[in-house]
Amino acid sequence: MINTAIVRKADQFLIDDRGATAVEYCVIACVIGLALLPSSNGLQQALVDKFVQINGWFK
Repeated sequence: MINTAIVRKADQFLIDDRGATAVEYCVIACVIGLALLPSSNGLQQALVDKFVQINGWFK
């Protein structure tokens, strides 16, 4: 026998959509980040150069 309280809680969980907005914003941010990756080649090289420079300070 399935406890009716557990079934009720599961139904409430499935119906509740309050956290959906935060998940949607996260997905949008990920998609934008992925769209910017191909155009960031110059930025990527600048960051690599900066990290190499900082790494040199510790040697």
